[in-house]
Amino acid sequence: MPEAAKRYWLFAGDEHFAAGGWHDRRGMYDTIAEAVAEGKRQQTAEWCHGPFSVFEWWHVVDIATGEIVAGSALQAYGAADLTPEQTGGDS
Repeated sequence: MPEAAKRYWLFAGDEHFAAGGWHDRRGMYDTIAEAVAEGKRQQTAEWCHGPFSVFEWWHVVDIATGEIVAGSALQAYGAADLTPEQTGGDS
């Protein structure tokens, strides 16, 4: 399946310095689980390439519905908090 056809898109960034919409897109995945795993991985030191490379927030968008289906407890500055269902119960 071509990457553009993948249903779940991962967006991530820094709390105060979001790149802005499309520029915060970090990947496209076939399943929510794959996108969530990558979002969590990009919040860890295992992924980062320098002291400011870890993303502070992430969310997964279902492009078929336009809804945020999963995400981190922390969101970009000024953004609404996600529900416990979206964050997997993380607070």
